[in-house]
Amino acid sequence: MDKFPHRTSLEITRDILKVISKGAHLRGQIIQKANLRAIELLTRLDALKSKGLIDETLKKGHHYYELTPEGKVALKTFTDLFEGRI
Repeated sequence: MDKFPHRTSLEITRDILKVISKGAHLRGQIIQKANLRAIELLTRLDALKSKGLIDETLKKGHHYYELTPEGKVALKTFTDLFEGRI
């Protein structure tokens, strides 16, 4: 369950993409900066991977996440949408 239930699913997705784009590449960092519980984040990370918006790399037992070019476009679109530019 999300710590901030008033956020929509789209807002949560935007927040995750934004956090990853700003350099939080490990799960713990993303959980903390996006204000999500671990199970919620893992579910959403899997969905974002399946949609091709993020890539996951395993290095020395740690999962690292990065935005794909499609993820960057999605983040820009979500940001524009929420800031009223669309």
